[in-house]
Amino acid sequence: MMKKRVAVVLAAAMVLAQTACASSSTEETTTTAATEAATEAATEAAEETSTEAAAESGDDQAAEAGDFDSKLQEILDNATEDSLQRVLDAGVLSCGCEGNWIPYLYYDKEDPDNLTGFHAEVAKEIAKLLGVEVRFDVASQFDGILAGLQSKRYDCISEGLKDSTVEPFEGLTNSTLYNQDMPVVIVAKDNTDIVDIASMAGKKAGNSTTSSYGKIAYEAGCDCNPDLDFAMAINGIINGTVDLTVNSMVVYNTYLEDYPEAADKIKIAFVYEPENIEELQGGITLRSEDESLIAGINLAIEQLMNDGTIIELSRQFMGDEFTESAALYQPYL
Repeated sequence: MMKKRVAVVLAAAMVLAQTACASSSTEETTTTAATEAATEAATEAAEETSTEAAAESGDDQAAEAGDFDSKLQEILDNATEDSLQRVLDAGVLSCGCEGNWIPYLYYDKEDPDNLTGFHAEVAKEIAKLLGVEVRFDVASQFDGILAGLQSKRYDCISEGLKDSTVEPFEGLTNSTLYNQDMPVVIVAKDNTDIVDIASMAGKKAGNSTTSSYGKIAYEAGCDCNPDLDFAMAINGIINGTVDLTVNSMVVYNTYLEDYPEAADKIKIAFVYEPENIEELQGGITLRSEDESLIAGINLAIEQLMNDGTIIELSRQFMGDEFTESAALYQPYL
């Protein structure tokens, strides 16, 4: 390819040299012909360079795919149980999740049967690398999703759950982390009482105590209502039946984009900032006994982080500002 680049430079130099030497009509005619020939040569060289670059890119992608497949086969060869093989044989990776959590998990307005959002699309990309389809088992409420994984109703949970949420559930664990959060405490616009963690004590929160957001509220001394999803919690804040809800800043901003009139009724009281940033990072949740499936999904997440797929999905669903400020993504930007 370097030879083609040199050809482009030399051809361009020929154009400049021929133009500079032109001083008579005869010379101008000769220069014009030479210029056209040189330009044509430069164009051909550039096209060949572009073609070779595309070919090299295709070769790189093919090499990456081959490397992934060989590593996946190694996992299968060394497996002491059949969880990964079971998924591959079935041709389906089943994922438990919610379906009303914009921009993470929600149904596409233009295609109501299509579950999309950041976590949904990451799960689809993982399944694609494994060579299977993804099937979502969508719950109306968060409570029960982890128990569903324990009872083997599905293979994994694609919610980007944090370790602190998963650890209390026996036999469950997280994959390599791929998601980072920025929790905020949301209150009514005219609320002046809730300004920090200490001031949340005794307040009514629209959160499930089994979620990472609910844990923040519960540990702050809130009376939590597990029957409310985010939209219901916001309505509770507006009508006065709920004092606050803890959720992602991205979710809050997306809600205001969809319902701008709510900006006059709710606000962020403060941003929750733990001492350890890893407390805000999450992954795919699986059964600890499914060691080969865990290894396969970890391999897929590593590939999707390294090739920029997860970064682009984060930009698409959470925005550039969030993606570029997330500590988890810094090594991949």
